[in-house]
Parts: sequence; C-alpha cells; structure tokens
Amino acid sequence: MLVIQVASLGMEQRKTMIVGVLQRIFAPRAWVERSDTSFRRFEGMEDAKGILAGELNAPFPVKMNGLQFEVDVQSGHKTACISINRPITSA
Repeated sequence: MLVIQVASLGMEQRKTMIVGVLQRIFAPRAWVERSDTSFRRFEGMEDAKGILAGELNAPFPVKMNGLQFEVDVQSGHKTACISINRPITSA
C-alpha cells in the first residue's frame, strides 16, 4: 500500500504520471490519497481523500522495529508511520 499527499497544483497536474511510475516500481495492492491539507486551498484546489486504486481493509497492519501497529490510513494521523520516524520508534 502506498499513501500519497499532493499539496501543490504542479504536483496535482502530474499526479497521474507520478502514480503510474510508482505503480510500476512498487506495485502496491492499494493506493490511498490523503491530500486533505490547507496548502491545497492556497492554490485553489479542493481536498482529495480516498482510495485511488486497489482494495484496503482498515486498519492496515504495519511492522516497525519489531513492533506491529494497526494504522488507519484513511482517517488516522498521517505522519505516525512514515519511514523517517523509524529511528524515533526504535528508542
């Protein structure tokens, strides 16, 4: 599963291309968009949120540093289980 957040008009205009490239590289079983940020409104865009492709049973199990977490990527906090936080959770 991959979750994307598109906050700028330039990225929004290229979203289909970006998702296509990432699909070929990672082949996730589901794509979720969580573009529900106030930055989009500055560029005249509405929030975009939902499953773009595939199927997702929430909550989604994520294993990090030997621990398993149940993550609700559709409505939960967006930054809890991103890869840059892995060193923090290992402490």
